[in-house]
Amino acid sequence: MSESWPPLPEEPPEAFQTDEAPPADLFDPPDPGPTRAWPRPAIVERVPLTGHAVIEASAGTGKTFTIEHLVVDRLLRGVPLPEILVVTFTEKATAELRARVRQLIERVLTAPVVDPANPGQDPPVHPDTHWIFDAAGRARLDDALFGFDRASIFTIHGFCHRVLAELAFDSGQLFDQDLIDSTRAFNRAFREALRTRLATVPAHKALLDRWLGEGHDVHALERLLSTAHRQRYPTDGPALEDEIVGLLDQLTAELDVGSVVTDYAGTAITRPALSAAEKGLRALEAALGIESER
Repeated sequence: MSESWPPLPEEPPEAFQTDEAPPADLFDPPDPGPTRAWPRPAIVERVPLTGHAVIEASAGTGKTFTIEHLVVDRLLRGVPLPEILVVTFTEKATAELRARVRQLIERVLTAPVVDPANPGQDPPVHPDTHWIFDAAGRARLDDALFGFDRASIFTIHGFCHRVLAELAFDSGQLFDQDLIDSTRAFNRAFREALRTRLATVPAHKALLDRWLGEGHDVHALERLLSTAHRQRYPTDGPALEDEIVGLLDQLTAELDVGSVVTDYAGTAITRPALSAAEKGLRALEAALGIESER
């Protein structure tokens, strides 16, 4: 008997049949796990989720406290940590903020299990005053803690450096360039100049000795020169004494000596007249019996 090509498909097997009922929880939603709660500061609710907000406060009044709780609030709302950008001014503030955000995440992960349906629990838990989250919320915090090295918490210049590095082709920057802090760079340059010029060149050494002799130190000199550098003071030019002498010469050249002499002569004529008037006034007071208060 010849065989057909391609071979015919085999008969489909009979449909699977069973008298057993499917598990009761087959179509039930997954268990969300235990519900946990952590106190939420009231300031968090006052900051809008969209748009702009300005928090005006002096030092030590809770700006960092507010920011760290805002970060945790956004994490629990489902915002991934790499999509949250926090920018500060100084490296010290950046390090402090990174540490405090991480510590707060760790503390919230230890939040106790609560029963939202029990209003009489002690302490009371309410959505207006607490973060209430389940296993999914806890998983988001776990992910943020595990990948905390990716947290976008920078100084302004640190963030700009990262953007330039990530967009190196668009910005025309080098991949391996280093961002140098201007204060540290000036400090290194000042120390180098102090060793090689200020302490060795006789003219510079005389000025340095005079500065130190007046009770100042090299740290004050560095601050003074750093300020002058930021203010763009001229680095090369005449000495201050020479500049003052030059201004005096210019003033003398532009001064009209004749006018000065005339004005002085007029003043000299007026003085005798005023003196005579004063003597006459005193004589009149004496005649009238008036005691002078002058």
